[in-house]
Amino acid sequence: MSTHRDIVEHDFNAAQVQASKVAGAAVSIVALSLLYVDAGARLFGNFPRTYSWSELLISYSGGFVRRGLLGELGYLGDRWVGADLGIAGLLVLSYIAVATIAVVAVFRSPTLPGLLCLVSPGLLLFPLWDFDAFGRKDILLVLTFALTLLALRRVTSLWRGFSLLVLAYGVAGLVHEISVLYFVAAVVSLLLSRDDDARSQIRILAAAVGAVAAFAVFTVLANGTESHINAMIAEWQSRYPEAYASRGATDALSLPAQMSYRIVWGQLHHLGTTAGYLAGFVLTGIPVVWLARSRWEAFRSTRFRVVLLVIGAGAILAPFGLAADWGRYTYLFWMHAFLFFVLTTPREHPNRRPRLGYAMAAMLLVVVYATTWQVRHWVVAGENPLVPGPLVNEIVGSFGQTLGSGEDPP
Repeated sequence: MSTHRDIVEHDFNAAQVQASKVAGAAVSIVALSLLYVDAGARLFGNFPRTYSWSELLISYSGGFVRRGLLGELGYLGDRWVGADLGIAGLLVLSYIAVATIAVVAVFRSPTLPGLLCLVSPGLLLFPLWDFDAFGRKDILLVLTFALTLLALRRVTSLWRGFSLLVLAYGVAGLVHEISVLYFVAAVVSLLLSRDDDARSQIRILAAAVGAVAAFAVFTVLANGTESHINAMIAEWQSRYPEAYASRGATDALSLPAQMSYRIVWGQLHHLGTTAGYLAGFVLTGIPVVWLARSRWEAFRSTRFRVVLLVIGAGAILAPFGLAADWGRYTYLFWMHAFLFFVLTTPREHPNRRPRLGYAMAAMLLVVVYATTWQVRHWVVAGENPLVPGPLVNEIVGSFGQTLGSGEDPP
């Protein structure tokens, strides 16, 4: 009798834990979706005046230029759904899709570092805390990575998987040329997820190097000219006179590489700015590294796998040397790392409830981590990109009001 009772009680507890997982995932997805829709509505309302729109509307209407695919889709669909609604809607759906993939993956085997990743101001919440980062194409690169990781689970052939990545990132490269670096990370993910012989994997790496080189040549040769950019701007202004009141992001299309390096090098001389970005990078990475620790054994089995990890990490670190908006690249780096660890090596945990004391301490840690800091996607050199979160602002504001009223603080 007692054995039967134990079995029934265990099954009941397991069912309760499973139900709490589903409820937690559902609430998280709905909450994030509402926040993304609200941000998308703000982006839609700003059309076409802001810097974000100057990036999103880059198209081929004046001739082929880099980063023009998304804007071209908006340009072609403008007469049916409107470029503003079409592009803003696509970004919102992309954010929701990435959030859904991440939340479901975390709640399948919920852990404290996984939950911290979900509430991190530098990951899923980053484009919400810093609205200027919302209307960028970065989420399309993150979505490409997430979808390809999921698709690779069903691909049995190494070369078919590689072909899928070439196709997906060939399209992503037309959205933004920096995706070629994240293509390398995707290839590394493909190789780490399989046990093929080293010779086959080296051939894939060689093919990946060839694909990167070919895309680099294509980017240089098909960069577009100043006349193409001016014609594109004139075409949008014929439809929306407020578009491109300033050239905005189009200046980056014709910016010489040496000028980009000078900007990055100049920012390094401002120690406060560099230290702020570094602190934001570390704070964002803490839960991802914590999450990765439990999965590290799967990748350290051979020296070749460690080398692959180094190659993948190096590829997604490279953008920090190309441009000065390091907050964005912190987001892109850790989002790719987070998705890699949470999607490629799922870890099952027993269906049991945590102890009350542990649950309360974990909840406190989650709240403090999520609300005490933020990192900006870009600041002027000399400013600090690491800023207080809403909890700190509330405490400081309340304390300041108390001092201003002349009353003793409680």
